[in-house]
Amino acid sequence: MALKKQLINYTFRLLVFFLCFGMGVLKIKAQNYTHEFEVGTSNDVFVWHTNTDRYYSYGVHLNYRKRSDSTNILRRYFKHSNASHQGIGVHMKAYTPGYLEGQEDLVERPYAGWTYLEYQSSFSYIHSAWKVGLEIGVLGPHSYVGNFQNWFHREVSRDLTIDGWDDQIGDMLGVNLRLEYVRQLLHRKQWDLNVMIDNSIGNIFLYTEPAVLLRIGQFNAIGESVAKQNNLLKHTASKEFFLEASARLKLSLFNATIQRNIFKNESLLKQDQINNAIFNAHVGLVYSKPKWVLKAIYFYSDGEITSNDNHFYMTFSGALRW
Repeated sequence: MALKKQLINYTFRLLVFFLCFGMGVLKIKAQNYTHEFEVGTSNDVFVWHTNTDRYYSYGVHLNYRKRSDSTNILRRYFKHSNASHQGIGVHMKAYTPGYLEGQEDLVERPYAGWTYLEYQSSFSYIHSAWKVGLEIGVLGPHSYVGNFQNWFHREVSRDLTIDGWDDQIGDMLGVNLRLEYVRQLLHRKQWDLNVMIDNSIGNIFLYTEPAVLLRIGQFNAIGESVAKQNNLLKHTASKEFFLEASARLKLSLFNATIQRNIFKNESLLKQDQINNAIFNAHVGLVYSKPKWVLKAIYFYSDGEITSNDNHFYMTFSGALRW
């Protein structure tokens, strides 16, 4: 529990410093913001009712987005969109078995680190939005995900280091194409209901994930909302403050973090041990001012292995606009 409190304190200090610094230097009077920088982290250690470090163990996320009203190759396929933005991101994600004493998995999933660069382009309509993306990175030791986790445990949290990274899935170049669509289904004054579908085609993740998203509170139309990182697409900056919740069914055809190479039959697990239909859900609180954003999201997942426990983790993120 001491480790959990330490990590939560470090995360909140980072976000508070980030936002205070940004609000101190960005004295901008204009209401049309065109740039956004976002930093976030995911970890199951943030979940108060568990004491785990497993499955999707942690993530670190940096994103930069810029509103772009000029015509590009992708914009030609979304000719009638109201606005668009492009973005780049750097992400690190760690996947581990349950290595803490007394929390070993029923079936051991392999250690796997996935570090990648991401390009995304979003297109807004009145009641809907599209997002097209490309992920390119490294799965394996040269993702340096294990090195970063052990450095953090050794130098920051003063916690045990993890020897299992020596046996992680080997190096592989990864490429995923991403396509996401969201559309408003119902709208009332204080709430709305949206349908979504997220797709990944590549040699790291191959899946489709339909979902429903409920928002309660004060919010923009879904195509211009921070709920889908599209607040830059609203011509006049505005405040949003809402509770959101989603339910998703992920139909996973391939997951390299447990099945290794899609072109070879070298999975460490048997097919009946792999969960191909995964129920995911989240509930979160989002607060967005014209210049900055704070998010706290709580996630639940059935997990990728049939006999293992359900998984819980949280993501905290903050963003600045100028």
